[in-house]
Amino acid sequence: MVHDNLTKICAQHETDCVVTATNAFFTINRLKEEYQCDCKPSCIDYQYNIELSEAEYEFEKVFNAYNTSYDDEFSDTLMSRLRIYFKNEYFTQSTINNNKLVEIVLKSSKYGGIIAFYLGASIITIVEIFYFLVNKIFQ
Repeated sequence: MVHDNLTKICAQHETDCVVTATNAFFTINRLKEEYQCDCKPSCIDYQYNIELSEAEYEFEKVFNAYNTSYDDEFSDTLMSRLRIYFKNEYFTQSTINNNKLVEIVLKSSKYGGIIAFYLGASIITIVEIFYFLVNKIFQ
């Protein structure tokens, strides 16, 4: 994530830090009528390296582990669980692609198109003048 050097980054094991940051974020945003942040300018593209895995969620075993009854209230309910783990204690983006070459190519193609249009118009104008003069001479 984009941040400045003053921003505290919580590690995985610092649950108090995460809770404090979350509470501060929601408290500040509740007090403001309009969401305003000191967000950094957006880049063209963020690419993150991710790994996904999945497994069947056996929620009956979870109920049993917590000594909770699985009664009629949950009998027609489908449950799921989402866990997010980070490989490192920090979350970084792998690459930011901001290719200046693409901008140069786009600009040159635009100028090339304009030049080709005017050059084509000039050649057609010269041919028309030549045609007009030939018609006047041979009539």
